Amino acid sequence: MAAAAKPTEQRNRKTSPGTKGTKANGAWQHRPVQPAGIGIAGWMALAAVLLATAAVYWQVAGFAFIRTDDELYVYGNAAVKAGLRWGSAVWAFSRPVAGNWHPLTMLSLMADYHLAGSSPAWFHLVNLVLHLAGTLCLVIGLHRLTRCYWQSLFVGSVFALHPAHVESVAWISERKDVLSGLFLGLVLLAYGRYCRRQARTSFLVVLVCLGLGLMSKPMLVSVPILLLLLDYWPLERTGRPDANKKLNFPVGEKIPFFVLAVIFCVVTLIVQRGAGAMDTLESTPVPERLTNALVAYAVYVWKFFWPAGQAGLYPFLRQALPLRQPLLAALFLITVTLATVRAHRSRPYLSVGWLWFCTSLVPVIGFVQVGPQASADRYTYIPYIGLSIMIAWGAPELLAFLMPKYRRLLLALLSVSAAAAMAVLSFQYLPHWKNDSSYWARVIEIRPDFARGYYNLALAEGEQGDVNGAMEHYRKAMEVDPRCADANYGLANLLLAQGRLDEAIACYEAELRLNPRQAGVHNNLALALARRGRLEEATEHYRAAVDADPQNADALRNWASELLARKDWEGARAKYEAFLKLQPDDYDAHCRIAGTYAGMGQWNQAVAHLKRAMQLQPQNPLAFTNLGELMSRRGDPQAALAYFRDALRLDAAFADAQYKLAQTLAAMSRKDEAVAAYQELLAAHPGHYWGHNDLGILLAEQGKLDQALAQFAAAIKIDPAAEAARNNQAKVMLLRTRGKQN
Repeated sequence: MAAAAKPTEQRNRKTSPGTKGTKANGAWQHRPVQPAGIGIAGWMALAAVLLATAAVYWQVAGFAFIRTDDELYVYGNAAVKAGLRWGSAVWAFSRPVAGNWHPLTMLSLMADYHLAGSSPAWFHLVNLVLHLAGTLCLVIGLHRLTRCYWQSLFVGSVFALHPAHVESVAWISERKDVLSGLFLGLVLLAYGRYCRRQARTSFLVVLVCLGLGLMSKPMLVSVPILLLLLDYWPLERTGRPDANKKLNFPVGEKIPFFVLAVIFCVVTLIVQRGAGAMDTLESTPVPERLTNALVAYAVYVWKFFWPAGQAGLYPFLRQALPLRQPLLAALFLITVTLATVRAHRSRPYLSVGWLWFCTSLVPVIGFVQVGPQASADRYTYIPYIGLSIMIAWGAPELLAFLMPKYRRLLLALLSVSAAAAMAVLSFQYLPHWKNDSSYWARVIEIRPDFARGYYNLALAEGEQGDVNGAMEHYRKAMEVDPRCADANYGLANLLLAQGRLDEAIACYEAELRLNPRQAGVHNNLALALARRGRLEEATEHYRAAVDADPQNADALRNWASELLARKDWEGARAKYEAFLKLQPDDYDAHCRIAGTYAGMGQWNQAVAHLKRAMQLQPQNPLAFTNLGELMSRRGDPQAALAYFRDALRLDAAFADAQYKLAQTLAAMSRKDEAVAAYQELLAAHPGHYWGHNDLGILLAEQGKLDQALAQFAAAIKIDPAAEAARNNQAKVMLLRTRGKQN
């Protein structure tokens, strides 16, 4: 929107901004020229745009991961967490992520994790650096193509600062956007060089940059068409726009680009279909897709000029749109398209900019519906370059009636004002990307009828410890949509954690009425029923959980624990065996299955599992303690003492080992040592009920009745409802009374 190129020159020029034309044998030949220099003022202005962008986005350094996709791409992805290794690189090229094949994006995330670990700040700042680099390449690339620096800078400032691009920069999972934007800028730079020099190496550089961009995000499949648009304007490689003859597009040289684009289209469709990411025609019929696409085009144009109501998700609720919306959108699109095409000779930048916008949106406009969104801000990252071109070259011509001095001043003021307004709006919108709670709170603020938004907000609040807020939003989700999947389940889990068993059971049952085959719901309902004492019903739901998902390890473990508590040794053993087939290195399961074998008298199998547990966690005292108890039950107290002492060498304050050591010493009639062991236990764990009770018994046997009564009193204070210490206290008091009488 600045005035480096005069409108009258654009109307009356005889050569393109990037080439000189000469006529030979009736056809236009093009002799490449170097673009005009940028100058100190131009470099300073570009630096100002980049610094302003960095200042706006610097706050992302304090942002967290967003559970939506970031878990799949980074902190829940084992290959990424392994860092940049050969095996990880092979994985990146051989495995899709979130229904997409973009190996270069995954390699960049692996490199981040390799350098900085799981710090989200690093990932965010790398996104910002890539965005700044993409802006720099876009500005210089457009300048080399058009020789109009200030207009190119305006396009770059919109690219850098527009609020619609916040999603692409602030969301770590959109690394693919900023990478593809950078490679598009490099494509423009390399293509300008190729058009000037016509060198084969320059052509190969363009092809390589496009390939790398496609491996970052397949949305760049439209680039071959965008290059043809640039051939028409500003390069005029098709013939002069004002010539009254047929235009000759250099399609032949673009064949490698189209082949590359087609390959990536096919790969993307195969991957998305294989991942189940694509909606079927039954779930989203063609008329519904078409109407949504028309409205989305119009919405994107509106938000370019009036970027209000931004959010990370605009859900596709699959509700019939009012007929007037797609009709008005279609009328708008047809009108603008016809107007720009009619002006293609006098104002080619309008048709090129508009077709750039329309063409680059085609892969994501919804003809192939992937994901829950009706539209998305991230999809405008490349298309808005086209609308920016229309304004950057159109505004000077609109103001052609002004004197050059005033026109330049007004354009500069308008450009700076637009950049400042975009910077302020982006700065204000960015905090909505700080964490999961702020993200989903913004979504439901914009779409209060989106039940899944309330569910996800509740999930985030629950993870952050805001239980009351989570409960409120789970209930709101069910109020908006009584069939909202998992809302009853999420609420039930919170109620279960609070011990509100009857309410939790009611919510689990409500969830199962909607989704009767959910293994997790059956498992948690069984837990709640077991705690309520409804053991038979709990067993039925454990069985239903395993029937629904035979690989559900949680259900198998919980079922086994329940059977173990009921001393159903054989049943518990079978369930632990099934669990260990799924998770063979689970320490706790080996310790517990040993208990089932011990209960059945199969000592050798019990010892084998405990020794396996020791191998898995040699510093954990639990298996040593359990093996000591096993030896004690087999009648080998000396071996038991050895294992208890091994456990205490690992953890001198391990209460179970201390208690069982004291018990074994007492059983061996080594009472003084037992008393000392109990005293060590109670020094470390003064709230140990049975330690006080058993020490009281020992002291009473030694005739130390007052000391014994003190221990029983301490035990009663710990658990007033328990009877053992109270009964022992009564017996000792009786003994003391008889002793006084005698």
